[in-house]
Amino acid sequence: MLNMFNLEGKVAMVTGGNVGIGNALAMGLAKAGADLFIFTYNDDNMENVIKEVEGLGRKVAYATGDLSQEDVAMEAVSKCIEAFGRVDILVNNAGTIKRSPILEGPNSDWQQVIDLNLSSIYYLSKTASIEMKKQGGGKIINIASMLSFQGGKFV
Repeated sequence: MLNMFNLEGKVAMVTGGNVGIGNALAMGLAKAGADLFIFTYNDDNMENVIKEVEGLGRKVAYATGDLSQEDVAMEAVSKCIEAFGRVDILVNNAGTIKRSPILEGPNSDWQQVIDLNLSSIYYLSKTASIEMKKQGGGKIINIASMLSFQGGKFV
């Protein structure tokens, strides 16, 4: 079945690709033949990710940083280019939620959610698009939580 999705010679950058859904997406891309660049908040589980990806015969590199910071998000794609010379697929998977009643939660929590869940996607996609245009194309995949479709109790 993966032959339908042959990604040999492609480089996929996955944010949050070290754990959870991002890790499953990264492994699927590697199984389809893509080399991986993982950008993550921390290096939790990266040793296992590296072993698994290399066990598939694929190359893997990673960098850590806080994508809610504009300068970090703007630099993230450059780190992929430094490691592999290209980016063919960008998976914007990293995200966060801060749960607290609206009257108790600090505004800084709200800003961090907006910066990571929205602004980083803009900066990453813009930067990747510049590189993809030079290469003659690429794909950008944005992941959203089911919480983006439903409300919650705020008071």
